[in-house]
Amino acid sequence: MRFINNCSSGVYSITNIKNNKVYIGSSKAIGVRLGNHFELLIKNRHHCKRLQEDFNQHGIGSFRINVMETGCFNSPDSLHRVEQEWINKFRDEGFILYNSNNAHGKIAEKTDESKFVQYINTKWLVPPDTPKEEFDKYKIWREEDKSEIVQMCIKCKMLAVPDRLVTFSRVIKLLEGCLGYVIDSGRIVRCNQRYTYKLVVSYEEENNTYSGVIAGENDFINAEIPQQYANT
Repeated sequence: MRFINNCSSGVYSITNIKNNKVYIGSSKAIGVRLGNHFELLIKNRHHCKRLQEDFNQHGIGSFRINVMETGCFNSPDSLHRVEQEWINKFRDEGFILYNSNNAHGKIAEKTDESKFVQYINTKWLVPPDTPKEEFDKYKIWREEDKSEIVQMCIKCKMLAVPDRLVTFSRVIKLLEGCLGYVIDSGRIVRCNQRYTYKLVVSYEEENNTYSGVIAGENDFINAEIPQQYANT
């Protein structure tokens, strides 16, 4: 586990692992702000009544914190806009939020996994017994092709992150890590320029572990509860 730099600016979440409810916030000093949250929770003085009630019931060991996005924000308004994007995204995907008007829950919006898999299999998966000299037409290296794949991922609601954070590299991680694809990488020369390509060489449906929208948690900073409160 990594501890959060007190001076990190960005958006964070506090998740109750007992019921999967989430509190999303932002700060110009995330570590300090999280310390304030847990100090108030321990003193039974937190402003979010629902979070305080669950904290009292489940205890500090039932909560995990994540830093979902950091950066340089020019003004409090710009930071709040990014926070609201995350709140909207989590709410739209059906997550139960402590600090939102869906705190009592809603039915999660379904992904269109089958449509996304069909798209990849039809357009980018190398068919069995394809001669190597024909592989070039399946190599993904053009920016317009990468953009098309990203847009299809967004359209099918495969990742629970704001649309602007759905990148080609994140989609590749999704394909390899969850959907059962094997992907090769290499270099290709076009018009005296070298490009890195991705090639979808096989699909093993039995290796598909995808179970709904995911937040790309491997890209986030998983952090421990601030140490001064962990043993309280």
